[in-house]
Amino acid sequence: MTYTRSQLISALHSEYEFLCHDDFDPDVDMSPSEYLTHLQSMSLDDLVNETSTDDTYTLDEFMATHYVDCYTERIRAFTVAIIATLFTSFHIHIPLMIRIPVRTSDAVDSMVVDPVRGKVIATFSTGTYEYHNVSRRAILNLILNPNMSLGLWVNENVLAKQYNNFVRLHDMNKVAFDYA
Repeated sequence: MTYTRSQLISALHSEYEFLCHDDFDPDVDMSPSEYLTHLQSMSLDDLVNETSTDDTYTLDEFMATHYVDCYTERIRAFTVAIIATLFTSFHIHIPLMIRIPVRTSDAVDSMVVDPVRGKVIATFSTGTYEYHNVSRRAILNLILNPNMSLGLWVNENVLAKQYNNFVRLHDMNKVAFDYA
């Protein structure tokens, strides 16, 4: 398949943002905006070379992984907004704990979330913590985006918000029993 210059730039920029989440060194790496400017100065052939694709990992596979057109992104954002509105409009009294599949994260070992109540239970190497009043939209966005880094999500949506409403859980058997 043939891709346009703007599609390649979008995919490369998306890949770079994903990689920067877990392993960004400001002394060595360009910021995502600097990288975008760098990409915009490149020719079509240079952009294809920048993808580092070959016969094993094809350009089509790269684009399927990293390219999200604006239409798909708008649909995803709209779906998150609708689901968040529905969950917060009705008073549902049934616990809805969803185990987030294991993803590449050095910080978070496991996570279960309740998008109805805005509850997150995250297990780190230092222990397990239960957070309340977390943004329901952020939780739904995490559920709908399987490539999102768990460590980055916790940093941006839980720790950066400086929640005082959290509890350290000591008995993991209780957590496994209550939310299995």
